[in-house]
Amino acid sequence: MEVTDVVVRLRRDTGRTVVVVLLDVNLAARCSDHLVVTDGGQFGLSAHVFPDPVDRLQTVVPTLHG
Repeated sequence: MEVTDVVVRLRRDTGRTVVVVLLDVNLAARCSDHLVVTDGGQFGLSAHVFPDPVDRLQTVVPTLHG
């Protein structure tokens, strides 16, 4: 079992928010339902992550800020 599997199970089973810092955006998308990306220490992007209904791959959709 990988650490990401433990994080996903912990989030699912307890209903708690889990914050994880990862350098691999693809890995982060596979185990997240929301991403916050930084660039040079500044927040650059906030996005929701949804499974694609056809191929079940995670799809990252930026959150619009207005």
